[in-house]
Amino acid sequence: MLSIGVRLFGYSPNESPSLGLMLLLIALIGSYAGYELLVSHPNYGSQIQKRTRNRKRTRTRTRVQPQEQHSSSGSRRIWPIAVTNLLGVSLVAGAIVSDAPTGGVVFTGVLLFPFVVPLLIYSGVLLPTVRFQRTTKILTYVVSDVHRLLSITAAIGVVIVVFTQWGIQTPNLLDSWAMTTSSPWIQSFTIGPIYLGLFVNFVVGITMYSCVLWSMYAMFRYLTAAPWTDRFDYGYRIRPGTWNLLVAGPFVVVTWMVLEGVPTISIPLGASTLTLTQQRSLVALFFLPTVLTVLYIVRRRLEWILHTQPRRE
Repeated sequence: MLSIGVRLFGYSPNESPSLGLMLLLIALIGSYAGYELLVSHPNYGSQIQKRTRNRKRTRTRTRVQPQEQHSSSGSRRIWPIAVTNLLGVSLVAGAIVSDAPTGGVVFTGVLLFPFVVPLLIYSGVLLPTVRFQRTTKILTYVVSDVHRLLSITAAIGVVIVVFTQWGIQTPNLLDSWAMTTSSPWIQSFTIGPIYLGLFVNFVVGITMYSCVLWSMYAMFRYLTAAPWTDRFDYGYRIRPGTWNLLVAGPFVVVTWMVLEGVPTISIPLGASTLTLTQQRSLVALFFLPTVLTVLYIVRRRLEWILHTQPRRE
């Protein structure tokens, strides 16, 4: 909204990217600061009282161990995100070391593209599932089995075409492209007509995609909600608005750079200048979940030092 507003006055981010970044940060910080000042948490006071009464009733009926539900170190909620992200980032770094131009990201995406057709058939988008209003269960099962068989057959056909010599020369095709390679992680090799090395690299790429995407999703899903629950349920003094600004800020800045087509931003820092580029910023986002996870865990573990008497807010 800020970008649209400043464009009405004839401002272009490409003319002065540092000014655009400053306006963006002012709007971002102002929105999070204003939200935390105006709304500490919607209707949380009554929820705390209700939870307190429920806990007292539960303790009278049965013995509850709080550590099974919540760990003060955050290991149950946060550590899987850090481990998954580290694995994904390690695979990206390993591909870059192996001279893969994009860390295996484009390589995996290119090989994933042919599998879109089997997925569309299976989901019913490309070939809708036939349903009858008045028919026997046997005919319904036959039609659904034929639909499933078509999607499996299409997937097998894609595998044969892409990963065997009976199809296209996939390794040569990938190596001829400037943005990808046929061996990002493991050296390509064949067993008979099968490009087994290419298939293994593809499986590693799927693992890399899953780890990175899931860790980013989990960061937004859990790490932004954790400060609220910690602050109001367990008495920690972590400020949710500040933490969520730290989480969302880099993603907002990089998204703004991509949408506005800003390739580089030069930020003067006294005698030196800090240069932000789209490519470096996108790579930095891969490491962000791990950095934020470590910061949050350290903050929780130091709670007893920073605040000797945690208060319940």
